[in-house]
Amino acid sequence: MYGTQKKYRLLQRAVAGGNLGDVRRYADDRTVTVKDHGARNALHRAVLFERRFIVNELVKKYAKQLINDTDFVCNRSVSFL
Repeated sequence: MYGTQKKYRLLQRAVAGGNLGDVRRYADDRTVTVKDHGARNALHRAVLFERRFIVNELVKKYAKQLINDTDFVCNRSVSFL
């Protein structure tokens, strides 16, 4: 099985590429909350890449962990919608 960092990188790549199957495979309670150098999590990236179907999936499954999370300039993921 993959470690958290490896799964995080694979999740970020899946979000950027719009691969919902891989997002479902690699997303879990830990990987969706890991942040990149800009303090953005998977939901931030899905919104920035305009992957609405991935945004819906992440919010449906991980709303409690993600909805109030902010990036390095205090933008919430939902403020991009």
